[in-house]
Amino acid sequence: MTAEERRAQLLEKAAIEFAQRGYHAAGTADIARATGIAEPTIYRHFASKEELFSEVAGAAAASLAGRIREVVPRDLAALEALLREEAASAPRLALVARLLQGGRDPAMRRVAQEALLSLEEALAGLGEEAHLGRAMVLAAGLLSAAGLYVSNERWTQAA
Repeated sequence: MTAEERRAQLLEKAAIEFAQRGYHAAGTADIARATGIAEPTIYRHFASKEELFSEVAGAAAASLAGRIREVVPRDLAALEALLREEAASAPRLALVARLLQGGRDPAMRRVAQEALLSLEEALAGLGEEAHLGRAMVLAAGLLSAAGLYVSNERWTQAA
C-alpha cells in the first residue's frame, strides 16, 4: 500500500471512530486497530491526534457543504431529506457536531469557524429560511453524533 493510500485509509477509519466516539474518547490506538496498523504509523502521516481530527472534521464539513450546494435544497423539507440521507450514509454530520463541540479549544476553533462559514454559504440558497436551515443542520449533527437521528446508520456498519 502506498503512503497516499494508507493516509486515505487512516482518514476514513478515523472519521468513523471520531464520529462515533468523539475526539476525546477515540484514541489513536483505536484508530490504528480499526485500520489494521501499528499506532506509530499514524504519526508518520499526522503530527498529532488533534491534527488528524482537524483534517477529518474539516474535510467532512467541506464535503457536507458541497453536497448541500450540489443538491440546492428548495426548502426546509428538502434539506431535512438531504440531512437524513447524509446521517444514514456518511459520518459527516456527526463529525461536524464533534468539531463544533471542540470549538472552544483554540487549536480547533479555526477549523470549526471555517466549517460554520462553509455551511452558512451552502445554505444561502434557502433565502430567508437560511437561518432555520443552519439550525436544522446543527441540530441534525448533534442528534447524529448521539446516534438518534436515523435508525439505520449504514456507515457505522462499515467499521
